[in-house]
Amino acid sequence: MRLTCGRAMVCLLASILLAAQRLAEPTSLQAVPDVVDGDSLVFNIRLRGIDAPEYDQQCKTAAGECYPCGEKSMRSLQALLRGSTNETGAGEGHVSCLFHEMDRYGRAIMSCDLLGGRSLAEGMVRQGQAILAPKYIQSPTRLKRYRAAQAEAKQHRRGLWQGSFDTPAQWRSGQRLCPASEGRQLNPDAIAP
Repeated sequence: MRLTCGRAMVCLLASILLAAQRLAEPTSLQAVPDVVDGDSLVFNIRLRGIDAPEYDQQCKTAAGECYPCGEKSMRSLQALLRGSTNETGAGEGHVSCLFHEMDRYGRAIMSCDLLGGRSLAEGMVRQGQAILAPKYIQSPTRLKRYRAAQAEAKQHRRGLWQGSFDTPAQWRSGQRLCPASEGRQLNPDAIAP
């Protein structure tokens, strides 16, 4: 299969993913990604085991005001990546990802860890910026950690848990707690983490 790519990194990633899909074995990838939304990185990588608000999604604060929780979630993932440095300050934004499978939308489902081994997905759940998707987590140990992270986020009313929200799946199916026209007036940075 011949690939036409504009950037060398895109071609490299596409080649790795195609080979991984054929081998049906986990494949490791190391790159400096850009954030698309709260649970997706460029090159169509989706973080395994979580579901985060879509970029346009609106949620409600504890006071009942609509705010752009999808944008807030995306910014949280960007902040996690910016904080990914080693003790010398090198490696900002570096993640190590393990390929698992392709989803029905053609995205690579990957587990991605920051330098030092911290899971990006678990970090998003712990911040309350994504919810657990247990049916996509095969490891009992990882599932236990994600459940504990989500319980902690709920208890401390972090992120989505500080107000009310449609699950991302509900929102994608057309259920809307906040109409699309509401919420854009609130700055996502003004909302408590």
